[in-house]
Amino acid sequence: MRRSIWLLSLATLAFASPVAMDTDSEASSRHPRIVMIVAPREFTDREYNDPRSVFEAKGALVTVASTKTAHAVSHDLARLRIDTTIRELTLDQFDAIVVVGGTGALTYLLDDEALRNLIVAASRSNKIVAAICVAPAVLARAGVLRNTPATCYPDRRIIAILKMNGADYAERSVVVSGRIVTANGPESAKDFAVQVLEALRTLGARCASDTRAQI
Repeated sequence: MRRSIWLLSLATLAFASPVAMDTDSEASSRHPRIVMIVAPREFTDREYNDPRSVFEAKGALVTVASTKTAHAVSHDLARLRIDTTIRELTLDQFDAIVVVGGTGALTYLLDDEALRNLIVAASRSNKIVAAICVAPAVLARAGVLRNTPATCYPDRRIIAILKMNGADYAERSVVVSGRIVTANGPESAKDFAVQVLEALRTLGARCASDTRAQI
């Protein structure tokens, strides 16, 4: 009787062990961690709300960061609670970084050194880097759009920033170039979010494949 119980326990452990061996990349692909960067003032409500609703509907974990804590205020004067500051973020806290548009992105984020360094580090670490509306100018200024197709709000000043920093401007609503995702404005916000999630899914699948190949 004791021998039967012992054998049954071994069989249970054998069947359970593959579940316990789930990789970090596979867990991340199921529940990706996305940090959304907003300006402390004058971010565009729809470019924040629509993507976040899409992200969370698919199980993503969203963190909101800005140049300071407490609250940010949108173009429509909506108050948004900020989870952390840009300076406090570290690469191991997220799988994708999404910069939200609005005129505040030009005023407060374009020349923010901490954000620029974070974007560069995220790009070099093969994270997903994304921006919408005027915010692709922030990516361009950080130097991560060089020789990369990208779109932005169709304003000559914003397009000029992209081109001056080596981006290959494309007049499209959403552009995916490897791990870089850009969109041109609020009308594209939901499709933009879907493409960010798809880029994360692809990245997660690739990481999982690489992990299995090494075992």
